[in-house]
Amino acid sequence: MRYLWLCLVVFAAITTCAPTGLAKGNEGKKSNIKLNSNAHIRRDTVVKDSLLEDSINIIKRHTVYNKLADSVIKKPYDLSTFPGVSLQQLLKGQFAGLYVQEPSGEPGTMQNMFIRGVPMPLLSPKDVYQSQPLVVLDGIPLVTEHPFAYDVQLYNYNRMGTATNPFADIDMNNIASIAVLKDLSATAIYGPRAINGVIVLTSKTPVAAKSITFDSYIGLAQRPHVITINGKYENAFRQRFYDLYTTNGRYSDDENYPIYLSDSLNNVYSGKSDWSDLYYRNAVVYGINFGISGGTDRANFRFSLGDLKSDGVADGTGLNRYSAMFNINMKPIKWLLFSAMVNANRVERQRNKYLRDRFAQINYFPDLSAPLPPNKDFYADYLEQYKKSFDNNKNNIVDGYAKIGIDLGKFKFVTSFNVDYNEGYRDVFYARTLLQGNSYASNYFGFSQRIMADNRATYDLTVNKVHDFHFELGQSTQWDIYKYSNAYAYKGVNDYIKINLLVSNPKNPDGSDNPDYLNTTAFPRINLSFSG
Repeated sequence: MRYLWLCLVVFAAITTCAPTGLAKGNEGKKSNIKLNSNAHIRRDTVVKDSLLEDSINIIKRHTVYNKLADSVIKKPYDLSTFPGVSLQQLLKGQFAGLYVQEPSGEPGTMQNMFIRGVPMPLLSPKDVYQSQPLVVLDGIPLVTEHPFAYDVQLYNYNRMGTATNPFADIDMNNIASIAVLKDLSATAIYGPRAINGVIVLTSKTPVAAKSITFDSYIGLAQRPHVITINGKYENAFRQRFYDLYTTNGRYSDDENYPIYLSDSLNNVYSGKSDWSDLYYRNAVVYGINFGISGGTDRANFRFSLGDLKSDGVADGTGLNRYSAMFNINMKPIKWLLFSAMVNANRVERQRNKYLRDRFAQINYFPDLSAPLPPNKDFYADYLEQYKKSFDNNKNNIVDGYAKIGIDLGKFKFVTSFNVDYNEGYRDVFYARTLLQGNSYASNYFGFSQRIMADNRATYDLTVNKVHDFHFELGQSTQWDIYKYSNAYAYKGVNDYIKINLLVSNPKNPDGSDNPDYLNTTAFPRINLSFSG
């Protein structure tokens, strides 16, 4: 999909005195820069070099909306030590008018954001996706989930593939400010993409002063204390209703009564109910971030590394994120500035073992007439069967831009090239002991790619030192690509060949054609399916 926007934005501000902000006077002497409350500057930044001032003026988009529109800006210094995994968790409860829906406590799962309510009735996942605000990182509109996957699957509980939150790759230690834009005058510059509001993230700017930073936190999430029941309790609860409403007037004579409840002397279901001892756990969360910056007035950089781990308290869930960011500014001549940024993340998520999600994903339902007993000894045997299986769930995300800015005083021009790439892998295998002798394997790969070419020219006009006019002309071209491939199969020959659904090499080692190309080795071809 390709999008093209051309916009002309004119702002006028009437003031009683000269506007505050970045002070002029950069010619031949050190600049003194005054910062108002809306400036996007990190708390620990020393503003003293001309390159930093120019990078704020040229590379960072004019923040006129901070003064004219209904928007909220916060510096996320405190949020960088909050043990949140996703952007939604970090913003939850921080901005008026922003509602965050967190349906699951599993780390890294999908979460929804709504600014000033929902714009339409939410009748399907497609409606939910179309109601999400635009998230912009340093001028890059980030790719969000696409609802196409729900069109090719039977059940809509989870998205096909990794189903990982696309905003779980935001390392708050690299963010200098967050702005939530809700007003039309604030979001107009983003065109129709901003119909549901905009969340603007601005990363920390490199500085000439040499600095090395190290931040870390560690915590423990305590397991919850729940009261569990066994078959004897459930039998006593059901008995009164069966005795009252069944035809024979006695629950034991009803043929539809569950067999596993009819024998109260069976300790498998009527014994100890202590399965929660293995289901819940104390979960460790920690974050480690390292950063280094330095350079001169004409060239400086910032490089950071981060590692985050967040274990879930239930069902063995968890998430690991590894992140790296590199920023560089270079100013070969006074009026020309080059800036680049690369933000790379790897997200690995341990998913739940919820039966509903598993059956919906494989489209297969075994016999459920005898459920898993509530005793932890039997539950331990069940978890042991999962050791024969695996569910590898990984995402790689890369964001970056290259910008060239020209500053000729009142006239400024910026051209940029932006990239956002997100790819996901999910390799699944369930042993036959989990599915009544029917093993299952699945291989998924999908990616979303966004490329943007953006040009923007601005002109500032001051009349009588009282009236300020800001003219802005911009053009943006955007290319989006969403693609995936998925293969799954049933009834493998054994539980040892788990991944290779097909012989994928069309040639033999001697160069001759392979007659077994596209013939299955571990799963019968009749039980093999593809989509993409």
